[in-house]
Amino acid sequence: MTFLSTIHRLKEEEVQSLPAFSKIEKSKRNFIQSIRSTNPCLIAEVKPASPSKGNIIPLEKVPSIVDRYNNHAQAISVLCDRAYFGGGYDLLSSVRTMTDLPILAKEFIIDEKQILAARRAGADAVLLIAALNDPRKNQELAAAAVTLGMGILFEIHSAGELSSVPTIDPDHMAIGINSRDLQTMEIDLRTIRTIAPLVRERFPKHLIIAESGITSSVDIDNLRSSVDGFLIGTALLTSYNANASSIFGSFPAGQQPRTFL
Repeated sequence: MTFLSTIHRLKEEEVQSLPAFSKIEKSKRNFIQSIRSTNPCLIAEVKPASPSKGNIIPLEKVPSIVDRYNNHAQAISVLCDRAYFGGGYDLLSSVRTMTDLPILAKEFIIDEKQILAARRAGADAVLLIAALNDPRKNQELAAAAVTLGMGILFEIHSAGELSSVPTIDPDHMAIGINSRDLQTMEIDLRTIRTIAPLVRERFPKHLIIAESGITSSVDIDNLRSSVDGFLIGTALLTSYNANASSIFGSFPAGQQPRTFL
């Protein structure tokens, strides 16, 4: 079984255990407007662990990490998968108390109940992955997120997946290009440079976000002409030192936490 097929089966089981949610308030933080405010933008990630790196950060480090993100990022991504990434909706809820920035729920979403759970925990946007669902399902999930006032980061990995991008206004959705092949788990940053022009041609008004494999300021410099922003996690978390400072330095200085209502 591939990683994605394993994940899909796991999420089917998890969805069954999610409670029914009612009276969910719409998000008042505009994820897309926030990341559009700076070029390039930074979506900084809280990721306790990963399949490739194992444990990355202890949870007690999260407050100091978020505090640093508050001074550099336009949004924060929080892993909600527990089995492979050590995250959870409880982690997202905790981060919500530490920041006024929009929060992206980084989860393998296959069902609307996960979107409701993310919003209830305080998320302002969700990740949807082209390869995880069929196009019709992703369209339904995207529409459900928009109904809750949430933004969407729609992730693709190949040019062929451009045809599955949901029909959602650019004020509500950005398109992410993942340099990691979720079938093989291999990373190739050339994927971003190859696909970005095709995304720009077909979706000229949508923001383009580079995902995965960004390890240094050099990577950012090489890709910044192709994309509008970067989602970075491991490089900011495993270093927590001069390398992380160098990455932060690649983004416009003086950014302060802002609420976009």
